[in-house]
Amino acid sequence: MLFFAITPSLGFISLPGFLILTTVVFFFFLLVVRNSKRNLLLGEFEPNRAIILLILLLFYALPYYGGLYQNQWSIPVGTMVVFLMILLTTFGFVFKQKTGKLIILLVLLYLLLGFWTILNSPSPTVDVFVILKEAPIKFLAGQNPYKSAYSAVYPGIPSNYFSYLPMAFLYSLPFVAIFGDPRVGVIFAVIASAYLLSKLLGNISKQYLLLFLGVFFLLPRSFYILEHSYLDPIVFMFLLLFLYLLKIGRQMLALLVLSSFFLFKQDVILLVPILFGYLRGKINVNSVKVLVFLVPWIVPVYYFLINPGSFLWNTFLLYLPGLGIWSVSQRSMSLVTVLRSMVFHTDSYWIYIIVVILFLFTYFIIWRSKIGIFAKMAGVMLSFDYLMYHSYFNHYYFVALLLLADIILESYVQKGKKTVTG
Repeated sequence: MLFFAITPSLGFISLPGFLILTTVVFFFFLLVVRNSKRNLLLGEFEPNRAIILLILLLFYALPYYGGLYQNQWSIPVGTMVVFLMILLTTFGFVFKQKTGKLIILLVLLYLLLGFWTILNSPSPTVDVFVILKEAPIKFLAGQNPYKSAYSAVYPGIPSNYFSYLPMAFLYSLPFVAIFGDPRVGVIFAVIASAYLLSKLLGNISKQYLLLFLGVFFLLPRSFYILEHSYLDPIVFMFLLLFLYLLKIGRQMLALLVLSSFFLFKQDVILLVPILFGYLRGKINVNSVKVLVFLVPWIVPVYYFLINPGSFLWNTFLLYLPGLGIWSVSQRSMSLVTVLRSMVFHTDSYWIYIIVVILFLFTYFIIWRSKIGIFAKMAGVMLSFDYLMYHSYFNHYYFVALLLLADIILESYVQKGKKTVTG
């Protein structure tokens, strides 16, 4: 239902989409209040229900291949490749034939389609793509990315901002330096995530692995996410890498990766209490581990110290009501947008005070619940996106990734066995 709400309108406000999204939020928290220890979406172990949902999601993705700025003639070709990937996934799952080879073929087809997408959309008119392409170059030239001007993107809006945390341009740096395109880093992250999912699942049958990877590669509008160079697949990859390193006992590296995970996007910092709570009892904390965790934070602290005003403006103040990218955010799929444009017809700080209180209340409910770690993270991000004002397709896409991980890693294991993250 989440994709039904956000996919047709790309996360821009629409009344049908908002009503569906509100229904999703309502049922999500209804299940949270039940305080179930089991999978949030599946309840008791019911594999047939999960299979049906995942296969339906595969076919729902078919008409949504392509980017907004992609050469139109290339979209039908890409859609045919998507259809082929869907057929291979369902055929291999249903008939259990040559699933190992089909997994390899699926990965190769995703790589082909990923590069096909970015080659046929070389210069999308998107600020995210532009700043992630140019910020690493400015960094290498010794300039401060938080006090630089970037190529103009939108008429009337100066491109003088880098609105992410430093790990965003540091991760993009090698891909920009080698390939000249930060979106290659998104393709790498998706392939790496597929590998990490397979490792976290352990000895799961290749039949199920094929289905899970097929759905993961072909989530609705996943190639729109790629075209725009959104960071969410990369952030998700760092989360999986953290869990994998923790699973194999590499605690120092796991903490380093977890720290980096928090330094891509500001809203991800909301997950600090959830993930720290998850680590309780899994890591014996000492001074060395604390220092290892703090190492990546040297970079944002450095940029804050050399120019506090620019850093705070780009990473925080830019998003406040009435400032920065405010005009763009008035079209987002969120409760604030609906209240402001359809109910009150005016801007009032009381609206934001109310939604902040509501968010803190929902956060407390989620934090206290016994649902799985991925469901908790999904709940926090879903409530934040729904209640706040700067929420578009990519924000809800990250929620969808977390919910998919909840299905795959938390409860879709043989009945009676321990969950992957348990």
